[in-house]
Amino acid sequence: MTGQPFRDDRAHRPAEVPFFAPATGDFPPQHQPAGGAPFGAVPTARFGSPGGPAPAPAPVVHGLQPLAGLGKAAVVLAGVVAATDVLSALTAFAADTSLVAAVATLLVGLAFFAALVANWVVVALWLTRARANAERLAPGARHRRHRLWAWFGWIVPIAWLFVPHQVVADVWAASRQHAPRVPAPRLGLWWGLWLAGLAASSLSFRLSTQGLEQASTALGLVSALLWTAAVPAFAGVLRAITAAQAPGRG
Repeated sequence: MTGQPFRDDRAHRPAEVPFFAPATGDFPPQHQPAGGAPFGAVPTARFGSPGGPAPAPAPVVHGLQPLAGLGKAAVVLAGVVAATDVLSALTAFAADTSLVAAVATLLVGLAFFAALVANWVVVALWLTRARANAERLAPGARHRRHRLWAWFGWIVPIAWLFVPHQVVADVWAASRQHAPRVPAPRLGLWWGLWLAGLAASSLSFRLSTQGLEQASTALGLVSALLWTAAVPAFAGVLRAITAAQAPGRG
């Protein structure tokens, strides 16, 4: 026996590794045992972004009014209005020299007026439905005009320069919140061509009151051609809003 105190050396010995333990590197961090996730890996959701919940499906809004039928009718009538307007302007060139041309101009003008009234009614009905649908899809969306302007905005002087565009633009803004994947329509192109045709038509009428018939007829043709060019853009606006408001769209 020595005079040194008893010391337990087991606390200073390195831990013993069992003989059956795998060597270092046999289980790399990305090894995945059967039925489990990789060691050290961050769990991910089955559907959705890593580490986050799956996106919730878009809610289905009930009670939406159908738009497709009225939209197709509005486009067809707009085409009829444009075609009869062009034909009326062309026959007007010979109306002063031919009785047949004068009668044809009168008949085509009556057809133009009838198609214009029918188109106004159908477009106003379509826009009224689209406005009601937009309010269901986005109750908190801002609408600058009352629903009645869907009808009167097209026929009230001065208001017809900007009110219909405002109503349609607000309906589209509310509808696209429900269906962000629907491509945006060319609202500016459609309304720009409409205003240009309206300006040419107004100037044509003023020239006719001053006895400048040839210049008036020429501007009338320009107006008709501008409105004809606006029809495809107008159809695109109706298709976009109809698609955005389709039931189940998200």
